Amino acid sequence: MTTTYLLFERWVASYLRWGVAIEEQKESAKDFRNNMLHTAARKKYSQVVEILLTAGADNEFRLLHKTPLLVSAETGDVATAGVLLRRGARTDAKDNNEQTALIIAAAKGDNTMVRLLVNHGANKESKSRYGRTALHHAASNGHDTTVQLLVDTGANKEAKDIYSYTALHLVASNGHNSAVKLLVQRLGADKEAEDYKRRTALHHAALTGHDYGKAAR
Repeated sequence: MTTTYLLFERWVASYLRWGVAIEEQKESAKDFRNNMLHTAARKKYSQVVEILLTAGADNEFRLLHKTPLLVSAETGDVATAGVLLRRGARTDAKDNNEQTALIIAAAKGDNTMVRLLVNHGANKESKSRYGRTALHHAASNGHDTTVQLLVDTGANKEAKDIYSYTALHLVASNGHNSAVKLLVQRLGADKEAEDYKRRTALHHAALTGHDYGKAAR
């Protein structure tokens, strides 16, 4: 892996010195840099990402609807995400599912990435398709510590999606009892919040056959 990485880094540097020097090849060199930036991000080659950005690669260039930062959030590569953020990558960029890097990281329960993005000003209330915030995604997947982290850093625990589901509705529906207890007992989530059909979290738990009562006490 180390040998491959070093060869890749040298190849990139060599190509850039050669390609940019020739006027008629500047456009192809630009395309090369941008495509290699995505490859380096996907491969978790943070130092190569740094080289490419220094050489003029566009950290907002999209490949398959994703910026390099979105790719780093997917792979959980904090080192590369850190490089991109220091170089001004936009935390509000979204993929074709309207997910930001923070939403992707929260859905995975990747607290290190979530903390990095929050520290760089990521909007905790940004919404994906169906109007769900990072907190909705973390809660839906039962990531208790991520739920706690997001609320502790200012996320709205009563945020509602397009169906008026709160995070509590989602954890109750999915049977994540420890997350129910966290939201109700420690974070003070509203147990009486209603969705678009005026159903509370208790209703959702009952509909899906989960024992909400004990967890919510």
